[in-house]
Amino acid sequence: MLELTAASAGFKAMWARHDIGPRAGAALTLNHPQVGTIKLDREKLAINGTDGIMLVIYHPQPDTDSGEKLAFLASFNAPAAVSPRNQ
Repeated sequence: MLELTAASAGFKAMWARHDIGPRAGAALTLNHPQVGTIKLDREKLAINGTDGIMLVIYHPQPDTDSGEKLAFLASFNAPAAVSPRNQ
């Protein structure tokens, strides 16, 4: 949290106001065609003072194969390395 408040004046102001409301969690199971079953937890954070806007976060439990599967899928979107010859 300290890094966020130091890096973002907007976050620091929102954090001070405590604009985040109660959260609503749930467990989800997805069946991905390339990696199979992925189990995620979902957190919904209501943002006070808005017209129903929510921050929704999907995350795997730490040290699970679901986390490894998400990391594998994310590797397909990693930027390509730049060769010194192409600069």
